[in-house]
Amino acid sequence: AVAQQHLQQVAAKLASMKRELDALLSMEERLSALLAGVVPEVERAAQLSKKGDEEAEVCSLVARQLQEYRLQIHRFLVGSRAEMIIEDVAAAGWGEALGAGAALSQAEDIPDELPMPLGIASGALEDSCITASSNCIASSCGRLLQKERPFAGWCAGKDCAGEYLEVNLPEDCFISGVSTQGCAPLTGTWQQTRELLRHVLKDHTLPSGDPLPSADRVYMRPPVRFLHDVVTALVRGFGILSGVLSEEDLDFSRLKTKESRLAFFEKLIRYANSVEGAGKFDLSAVDILKGENTFESGRLLQLLALLALGHSGGSGGNLGGLADWRAQWTIRYTLERRSGEAWEPLCCDSGGGGGFEGKVD
Repeated sequence: AVAQQHLQQVAAKLASMKRELDALLSMEERLSALLAGVVPEVERAAQLSKKGDEEAEVCSLVARQLQEYRLQIHRFLVGSRAEMIIEDVAAAGWGEALGAGAALSQAEDIPDELPMPLGIASGALEDSCITASSNCIASSCGRLLQKERPFAGWCAGKDCAGEYLEVNLPEDCFISGVSTQGCAPLTGTWQQTRELLRHVLKDHTLPSGDPLPSADRVYMRPPVRFLHDVVTALVRGFGILSGVLSEEDLDFSRLKTKESRLAFFEKLIRYANSVEGAGKFDLSAVDILKGENTFESGRLLQLLALLALGHSGGSGGNLGGLADWRAQWTIRYTLERRSGEAWEPLCCDSGGGGGFEGKVD
């Protein structure tokens, strides 16, 4: 009876420890999810920096340390769970019947190595390795966490079967998971603003006759004249903002007073706030003149560029959702792999071939 009581106490203690380990594993999963977003950002920063620069070396070092830290935590938890399984089996009186090998076999299902990113989000995988069935100009934008590309994501030309995004991996590997995200086109980042305007205005010049500038500082804190020139080029080149701005508004030489410039940008902001699905712009004409709240100024330029891209007078007629400024999600998708010349479906959430659940918000 005493021995049985001790065994029950041990079993209760082991159950408590197992719950704590399960909680730690859950925390590890959340940490891994966070690091999965941080590590590609750091790796991408290292790639964008010039090779040999101190910044690139520091970013590479941080990325390696983050991966090693994640791996150490995982191995500690795997070892702890393996010991717990063995002790749990012995405490339950099954050790002699099953043997240590059976206990270990339960722990062997837990991989000793963590899944590692394939380089898609970080940019290590070259753009040429990513192709699509439509809107190929944006296929390389189908990466997570991107802000240096013209579009916030890839979107098929039509919402129908047969559309796909293809990733050609340089070597054979096991795929242990796939992460997806929705597309929120109006990111406000100055990098995307520059690349999107480059794409839309690639065949147009500004009213001054000059090409679109490329300097970082212009997009990080857009000057008033630059904003006016871009708006004018979009209006005259694509026919957007019909009835919103007059010819006098588009002539910068006539906007000599502060009041006239405030009136110009107030018209723009008022129109932007009326566009369905664009959200409210926390921006004032005074902010623009002062060079403040540049994130919202970037959102404003992105909205106008997408309006131009999707306008009937522009070249966005067949772009589908790619020219849409509203947030979009893929609610269900399938995965296939190439086997010889044929494509074979991979398993789905339920273990069959019906596909995976995507985003719903």
